[in-house]
Amino acid sequence: MTIYHSVGTFIGVGGLDLHYQSWNPGGKAKAVLALVHGLGGHSGLYQNIIEHLLPKQYAVYSLDLRGHGCSPGKIDYINSWAEFRDDVRAFLKMLHNQQPGCPIFLFGHSMGGMIVLE
Repeated sequence: MTIYHSVGTFIGVGGLDLHYQSWNPGGKAKAVLALVHGLGGHSGLYQNIIEHLLPKQYAVYSLDLRGHGCSPGKIDYINSWAEFRDDVRAFLKMLHNQQPGCPIFLFGHSMGGMIVLE
């Protein structure tokens, strides 16, 4: 099976270039899982989920929240909670553009779960 891994950036709140990674199976994906990590985490922490879903024809995308992983920003600091929430909204908009018509499921771990619930 061919797996396509890529990295890139998208524009978050205030024009900040935020890092993301994607793993796509060869061919059309059934759906996309969008991963939002917890406090102190990053986009590369979920290899077990990725390895489970790719053979089932699911794509996985994961971002580095501002101040985490490869994204710029003061570590573990935000001006307001809305920055995290709106960054995830921008991430989802990018996913809709990259995977048009494909269902997107949002998964949040720990603090990422709080962001997703909002």
